[in-house]
Amino acid sequence: MDKKKTRHHYVYQRYLSAWTVNDQLWCRRKGTLFPSATINVAQMRNFYQLRPVNRDEIILTLKLFAKDSPSLQQAILRHMIAYLEPLKWQKTIHSPKEILEAEYGTNIPRSISEQLQKLKDTADIAVNNTEEEHYSDIEGESVKWLEALKAGSTSFY
Repeated sequence: MDKKKTRHHYVYQRYLSAWTVNDQLWCRRKGTLFPSATINVAQMRNFYQLRPVNRDEIILTLKLFAKDSPSLQQAILRHMIAYLEPLKWQKTIHSPKEILEAEYGTNIPRSISEQLQKLKDTADIAVNNTEEEHYSDIEGESVKWLEALKAGSTSFY
């Protein structure tokens, strides 16, 4: 099973590494300067954790793409729905648990209880990791372009 990622960087570590000396980056917090590794900078616990989208956010998204074709708008909505699927998994897992608790009380058979816990853990990991992994993939793909830029080449543009 995948591990739940909680340290989500909102600034790409590779980007931060351009300002390091001996793998240390100088930071300033509340007026105090201190050295730190990039892993400890520009990150926040569960920053990319999926959150439900409300009606106003969906309307705003559609307005942003209002001049685009209806098929593109539909594709965006389908993508949003698929992307947020782990949130639905989390909710769905509670129903069988409540039914089993009504039937067995606190004596749910161990094998069933363990399977429910695995489902819950899987959903929690997906909710926490989906967006973070999406950005990690983008960042990983950008390495070749950043290396070209560092070498002074803009030929890819």
